[in-house]
Amino acid sequence: MKKYIIQFLIFTILPVCFIIVTPLIYADGNFDYYYLRFTTSKQKNLVLGNSRAAQGIVPSILENKLHKKFFNYSFTLNHSPYGRPYYLSILKKLDPKTKNGIYILSVDPFGITSNISSDGSENLSTEIMIGKMIFVNMNPNIEFIMRNKLAPWQYIWPLNRPKSDQIAHLHKDGWLQIDYPWTPERYKHNLHNKLDEYKKNQTNRKLSPTRIEYLKKTIALLQKHGKVYLVRIPISKEMLELENQILPDFNVLMTEISKEYKVPYFNCSMDYPNYQTTDGNHLYKPDAKRFTNALSDSIAISK
Repeated sequence: MKKYIIQFLIFTILPVCFIIVTPLIYADGNFDYYYLRFTTSKQKNLVLGNSRAAQGIVPSILENKLHKKFFNYSFTLNHSPYGRPYYLSILKKLDPKTKNGIYILSVDPFGITSNISSDGSENLSTEIMIGKMIFVNMNPNIEFIMRNKLAPWQYIWPLNRPKSDQIAHLHKDGWLQIDYPWTPERYKHNLHNKLDEYKKNQTNRKLSPTRIEYLKKTIALLQKHGKVYLVRIPISKEMLELENQILPDFNVLMTEISKEYKVPYFNCSMDYPNYQTTDGNHLYKPDAKRFTNALSDSIAISK
């Protein structure tokens, strides 16, 4: 009997303990682009949006300027366009006791459009990871590890991780820092690839009633807990021209929503000559910090 108990411990309990303890000890911001965002507690002040916000708005700078602790709960265009899955995830991440929070919502045409077929049906199937996550404030987050098939042992041997000249580090405050060896040649290459990628996804892309509905719901939700700010992060001139083809009245629409809900809209799209991106779509790290400084000043003035 004792022999069977020992075997049971070895083959069942110990592996489970390994899966639980290993991420807790070794998980850091270098292993996964999202994991740490699901391991922190509920938050009072949030940055929301897609990868532009994830890389382009730095919580530590907001904190220094506005004297509040911020958390960047932005993901990617595929994971966190405005919609029901993201809305419900925000609801889970938000500290319901907050009364004077600050909420920065990054907005752009891609976040409120979707591929709409000729019969009017929308393809809203992209928000897979966000929609499935039940627990977003758990550390270690075993659900995230199991759902996304992360290998816990890779935490122990970081040298086995794939090598790249683009080094991503997810900070505990949710900011995705990309250390990138920027050169004019590399930028031209990245810009061309990014534009091609977005153009391929442009054919049937139209304004989504569902995404507009949930953008408004998100604003209404957060207004109960503090002040909301809509922000259009600067991108390259070429990417801006592409967005204007997809949704030429975007700024008009955002202005209408800002008036409807009495929230400021900071349209920084025409600031593209002042900021450098890595690929036309994401701010280069030094410029992300400069932009966050400028955004902090705008928020401070408008308060």
